[in-house]
Amino acid sequence: MDSGITRFHSQSLGHELRRGEPVFVRLHGSTDVVSEIILTRTDYARVARDGREVFDILRALALTSTILFIGYSLDDPDIQLVMQAISRPGSSPEAHFMLTRKPPSASRIEVFKESFGVSVLSYTGAHTRATTAMKELAKQVEAARAAAV
Repeated sequence: MDSGITRFHSQSLGHELRRGEPVFVRLHGSTDVVSEIILTRTDYARVARDGREVFDILRALALTSTILFIGYSLDDPDIQLVMQAISRPGSSPEAHFMLTRKPPSASRIEVFKESFGVSVLSYTGAHTRATTAMKELAKQVEAARAAAV
């Protein structure tokens, strides 16, 4: 397992979190392990079954921490299930963020904000723009943490 990267079937996410380091959860697999990529309804059902522990931990984290969702759409059923389980309608300020392509309808962004307390950070164009934005965000977070110490 890559350090700090957890997959949906992980049995060690709780341990990873207790170490106090940032954790990156890949709920839908990656191109590193093609057999774990989640694309179909059957795949989503498998994630819900085999990833129960990870989803339980994500729900708990969503109540106590800020989560940045990367690479998900507003229609992702897994993210919606997690957020519906812990949602606090009208949460202000928003507790979580999602970096995703700009949706066809701006009203979708407002629904996520009002229903789940998730601010949608959208982008258009190539995914490389999102990668660049993530690197800049990481620098800003590290600078803010250093200033707070």
